[in-house]
Amino acid sequence: MSISGMEIWLWFRAVCIHWWTLMSCAIFTAIGFWGAYAYKSNVWFVQSTSVAAALSLFIGCYLAWREKHRMLIAFEMKFLHERPILGIEINSFYGERVWIEHNNPTTIFIKHLSGRIPTSIQFEPIYSKAGRFNLQFAPLPHIDPQNPKPMIFEINEMGQPKLSARDREITHAYEKDMLLLFLADCPERSGEIEYSLIAIFLDRGEPQKQQFKLRWDWNKYGFSRDTT
Repeated sequence: MSISGMEIWLWFRAVCIHWWTLMSCAIFTAIGFWGAYAYKSNVWFVQSTSVAAALSLFIGCYLAWREKHRMLIAFEMKFLHERPILGIEINSFYGERVWIEHNNPTTIFIKHLSGRIPTSIQFEPIYSKAGRFNLQFAPLPHIDPQNPKPMIFEINEMGQPKLSARDREITHAYEKDMLLLFLADCPERSGEIEYSLIAIFLDRGEPQKQQFKLRWDWNKYGFSRDTT
C-alpha cells in the first residue's frame, strides 16, 4: 500500500499539534524550577529538556495515532456495522420565469448518509396525479459516499412505448419541459403537491426500502428541499 505525500503531511501536522501542546505543559516549568533550586549546570538543563522534548514527541506520535484510530473506529461503526441510510437532496430554483429561462432549474442527488454501502439501487416509478405520465429515475449499481451524483430521470407518457436509448439522448434537451408536463398533470395547479419516491436496494444481499417525499409548490413554482 503506497503512502501519498498528503497523508504524510496530515500525519506530521497531527503529531506537531500534539507535540506543541506537550512542549507547553508544566513539565518544562518543573525542570526549570528544579534546576534553579538544585543549582544544576547548563549541561543538565540541555540534557533534561532534550529528554523531555523527545518523550513529548513520542507521546505526540501516540496521541496522533490514537486520534486517527478512534476516527477509524467511529467510521466503521457508522458505515460498516449499520443498515444503510440514504438521503435525497434537491437543489431547485423558484419562480415560473426562472424555470422557463433556465435549462436545468432543478437537480436531485441521492446521498449515502450512514451505514453499509447499498448496492443495486432501483426506484419505483412515480405517477402524475392524473395518471397520464410517470417519472422514472435510473437505477444505480451503488452510491459513492464521497461523490454523490445527480440522479438521471425520464418522463414517460402512459400507453406510449418507452423511448429507446437513442430517442432519450435526442429528447434530453426537453427534459425540463417533460417534467413540467408531469407536474401539470393534476386536477388543480395550486398549493403543494406531494409525490412518494421509494428507493429499493440491497444490503448484504437483503432487499431494503426507503421512502422519500418530493414536494412541488405551485405558489413558489419549485421543489421543496424537505424530502422527509
